[in-house]
Order: sequence, then C-alpha cells, then structure tokens
Amino acid sequence: MEVFAVEGRTFVACGQELLFLEAGQLSREPALTRGLELNVNSLGGRQLARVAGRWPDALWAATGEVSGGGNSGRLNFFRFRKDHWAKVGASVELGGAEGRAIFPWTADGLGALAARPFESTRFIAFSAKPVALPRLTKAVQSQAEREQYPCVNAMIYPETWARLGPGDVMIFSGQLCGVAGKGEHERWLGVERLRLGQATSELTLLPVPDDAPASTHWTVIASAALSPAQVLVVVSGIPTERSPSTPARGFVQLIRWDGASWRAERSPLGGITGLWALGDRFAATDEQGALWLEHEAQWSSVDWATDEPSSDAWSKGRINQLLAADAAWWLVRQEELPRGATTSRLYRLDVPLPSE
Repeated sequence: MEVFAVEGRTFVACGQELLFLEAGQLSREPALTRGLELNVNSLGGRQLARVAGRWPDALWAATGEVSGGGNSGRLNFFRFRKDHWAKVGASVELGGAEGRAIFPWTADGLGALAARPFESTRFIAFSAKPVALPRLTKAVQSQAEREQYPCVNAMIYPETWARLGPGDVMIFSGQLCGVAGKGEHERWLGVERLRLGQATSELTLLPVPDDAPASTHWTVIASAALSPAQVLVVVSGIPTERSPSTPARGFVQLIRWDGASWRAERSPLGGITGLWALGDRFAATDEQGALWLEHEAQWSSVDWATDEPSSDAWSKGRINQLLAADAAWWLVRQEELPRGATTSRLYRLDVPLPSE
C-alpha cells in the first residue's frame, strides 16, 4: 500500500486497486484503474509507481513492470481523461537493477529519472503545459576511466528524492560517475538538483566522515524536505576494501541542508530505515520499528497506539510511509507474509508532539 496526496484528492494504491481517501474513509471508483492494466503477481507484474499532479484535469500516473525474471523492466506513463487513463509518451526500457526516481514535478505534473548502464540517464516529465527541462550533468572522464566504466551522465543510479517545491527536486545517489574535481571520500555520494527555469541541473558532492575510507560504498537510505532550506538525508556506508580478519565498520550518517550548505551529523538513532516530512517536523523510523520526531535537532520517540495486542504479528510490521493528507496524519504499516506475500494497514494518527 502507498498513499499519494495530490491537489484535490488523496489516492491509496493497494495491489491492483486505486482507492481514494475522503473524510477518513476509503472509497472505490472503477474509473480510477481503467486503462492502467495493473497486474500484481509474485514476479512483480505491472504495479503503480506514482500518482502526481492535480485532480481531475492534470492527473498523471507512472507504472512499473518487471519481465525476464527480473532482468528487465519498463516504465509507462498515463494521464487521467474523464473516466479512464490514457497512455502518454513512449515506454522507458530499464535493465533489471537500474535505479529510478519518480516524483511530483510541477504543481500539475510528474517527473522521472531513469538510468541504464552506459547510456544517458533520462529525465522525463509531464505537466498540463509543456515546459523546458533542465539538462542533467554530463560525466567528465579521463580515457582510463572511460575504459574502466564509461558513463554519459554523472547521475547513473538515482536512489531517493526530496521535493523542495513545485519544479524544484533534489535527487540523491551513492553512485555517481565522472564528477569533475571529485575528492577521494566524496566520489560516490552526491545530489543533483533539478529546478524549473534553469538550463542545467546542479550537481553537488555531499560531505562524509573524515575517517571513512576512500573505498566506502555509500547508499542513500531516505531523504525528505520541509522547505527549500530544510532537507535531511540518511546515508549508510560500508568499506569495500578490508582485511578478512577485520569486520566491516559501517557508517550511518545524517546530512542536513540549511539552504546554503550541507552539514554531516552522526545519526543519534543508529540505523534509520525511513525518513519523512510530517507537518513541520522530520519523522524517522529505526531498525526496531520505533517512530521518532525531530524538534530543534533533538529526536524524541513517539508512542502511537494501535488496537492490536502486542503478541499480534503486526507488532513486528514495518512502517513504510508517513504523511499528512486529508486533514490528518497517516501511517502505512506493512507485514511480510509466507511465500513472499505482503499485507498493509492504514492508520490515522493522533500523535502528541514532543514538548516545546
């Protein structure tokens, strides 16, 4: 299950259904899935990846489908037309393990970054009125680097995104390629900012701990934005070159944007599994499934009541989404079932804020 809040309506995608949330109730409307041809199965099938835009006149959707036993995939894009979805643009072919980021773009549009090895990373966007898109940063490589791993764009594996405002999105990755002037520690971790009205994007390397080995492989776990001057990113790093007798020392890092520069901080929560903008606070979940809210750089745990007894299997379910929508705060919790199946529950939260 995933909730998509757009202007005019809040949608809930679950399996092959697309529901809408209104006055705290989930409702069905047959037209909401007509034309998408969703097909969820154990191999992946065709699933809804994102809904964005404005209901009902400028609503967009992206679906992802997996084929070839997971070795290939495809993105399809649609626009809602009165009582059905109509396909727009060409399908985007993907390899099996390539990164992608699909996000709300303008106030009435949807954007996507799709990467493929040795080819240009594609930036595709749709909006009610076509607009010029910024060009992605080109890779700068020496001949020796091109012989080892040629790449066209610096962003070769988009991992997470944070939307700062309409037409202003940051894309994060722990795998960059051909970054001009890169340092030993920073070469794999960075952010590309896409802003409407600018001819090219802005690529910035992110700070990492001074004691992190140059061989550290960085993964961006999650990112969220409260405003253009308040962005938080969670990354983890594992050194790839180490002695067999020496256990790998991992790094978990918070990286914060204040509107002018990036600052690295040690994570006070240990391993963080999710990060969201909830009202005027950052919210996070840790490896134990606990929920935290940040206020003035201090994190406080939050008890959120459920009606399930502690012995219920749901007590081990993972929180995989938090958001404000339909005049309330909502939480999606997912539980893994036998044979690869999953089930989700949607909660309306009444969470007391930490003391001011």
